[in-house]
Amino acid sequence: MSELLINAHALDGLRALRDESFDVCVTSPPYFGMRNNRVRPVEWPGARLGACLLEAHAWVRDEQPRTKNARQGSTEVVKNPRLTVVPPPNPGEVCAHCGAWRGELGQEPRVSLYASHLVRVFDGVRRALKPSGSLWLVLGDSYAGSGGSGGDYWPGGSREGQARVGRREPSGALKAKDLCGVPWAVALALRDAGWFLRSAIVWNKPGACLNWGPDRPTSGYEFVFYFSKTAHPFYRDVRTVGDGTCRMRDVWTIPTEPYKGAHYSTFPRALVRRILSLALPVGGNALDPFVGTGTTLLVARELAPQGAHVGIELNADYVKQAQERPLLPPLGVLFEYP
Repeated sequence: MSELLINAHALDGLRALRDESFDVCVTSPPYFGMRNNRVRPVEWPGARLGACLLEAHAWVRDEQPRTKNARQGSTEVVKNPRLTVVPPPNPGEVCAHCGAWRGELGQEPRVSLYASHLVRVFDGVRRALKPSGSLWLVLGDSYAGSGGSGGDYWPGGSREGQARVGRREPSGALKAKDLCGVPWAVALALRDAGWFLRSAIVWNKPGACLNWGPDRPTSGYEFVFYFSKTAHPFYRDVRTVGDGTCRMRDVWTIPTEPYKGAHYSTFPRALVRRILSLALPVGGNALDPFVGTGTTLLVARELAPQGAHVGIELNADYVKQAQERPLLPPLGVLFEYP
């Protein structure tokens, strides 16, 4: 039995792992355009990899042209004195030579750039997975021109105390109020990169208030994408119900789970438990490159105590919370991001 936390950027942490050593990856990366975790900006390799080998990056602000119906000089009126509104996300910087981008994952100015960064991360995951391994990716969507995640930011609400991100202007073909279609953009990019896209599961979230808007239905679901490294992954397909058996459906109704720590996007243990019950063999090893406060490790220890489970997290505050969670003995930290 062993669990390990790596306090590093996902790309760096994945490089420290051995090839074909994990059975399953369960993760939920920072969502596109939702919240600013205020971590150190990270350099993401560009398309022209060799252009800056002999010279320094030439960083310029990654500005995008405004769409025709983007709001001009819009100001958000905040009447809640306990609500902190931070400026719109910094679009980051791009290298004029090689196309590298420097910024925080999820704060990219374009969905396509966000998807390409996740493809790079999951290339590292695919290398670390066994041939029978699988990836389970939890992703929610966002709206162009919106700011922060949905929910109640007022006293007593589910988002009380969270800093809400100011409005960000849409870019490219997106218009203000468009649903960005981020989950499917990422899923199709991963499929094109070589993953087998096996299922798109709808996670129905009773009681959740996601992406609230006065002129459209309130969203109450997210996607759980099931990918495999090869055409024949390990999968425990049939479950017993009473005296018979039935196959798992692709709509899961699982309530959210409250968490008192300073992390506003933890997924419930019941969701991770269902995934691992399908995809983690006895004694298998689980991986989460965006482990947050350690939910994946907590459930993996419960279901596969003989396994070796690894989580990677850039935010040092989340790593500290993971080490202090109830029922989870202190986790070892391999190295810290400089």
